Amino acid sequence: MEFDEWIERAIDVSGLRGSRMDWEKMSAAVILIGTIVGFVIYERIDLTLPFVALAGGFLMMIQSKEPSSILREIDWSTILFLGGLFIMINGLDKIGIIEILSHSLSGLIGRTPLRASISLMWLSGIVSSIVDNIPLSTSLAPIVRELVIDDSWAALWWGLVIGANLGGNITPIGSPSTIIAIGISEKEGYPISFTTFLKMGLGLTVVHFIISMIYLYVRYGILST
Repeated sequence: MEFDEWIERAIDVSGLRGSRMDWEKMSAAVILIGTIVGFVIYERIDLTLPFVALAGGFLMMIQSKEPSSILREIDWSTILFLGGLFIMINGLDKIGIIEILSHSLSGLIGRTPLRASISLMWLSGIVSSIVDNIPLSTSLAPIVRELVIDDSWAALWWGLVIGANLGGNITPIGSPSTIIAIGISEKEGYPISFTTFLKMGLGLTVVHFIISMIYLYVRYGILST
């Protein structure tokens, strides 16, 4: 589509066409913007991320004319999967498995914060290309928390964030958004094969990782000395 066609489509979807303003869509847009702002400032107003997310979802549902139809469209299998994953991770934390894994991982990724963050970035990136980055991040976050002994080790969080996010771009199964995009592309008549995606995704991800290594080295190597 041309740019002007995208603009026309955006105006139609937003409900701003002429005098026929769709107030339901407008209120949904306001709630979405408010939820995003809440994610940014939740600590300043003494709230939590779960509260902001649930409040946004609750407001979005009650402003809808047919909440029952929304409930039928929710991917409950994914929600139950993530809920079960959180329960399992917290259980492993309570019985000490996370602490054992953190000690094993610390010997694998290195003894200095900079080296450890870069090693963790590559490790989580490679795993994220096969395992979905959401459960991967959920599983590694408690382990990284055990490894961060002071502020100098905060670089580990950057290594995990960069690796888990960028690694999902290597293969089409590494990220939920990529799976959705490929599905839509195929419906529109532009199928993307696994091999085609891998050829482009692998090269771009390696370039992104190299740029990220330079960033980590400058921020936590040069500027921290």
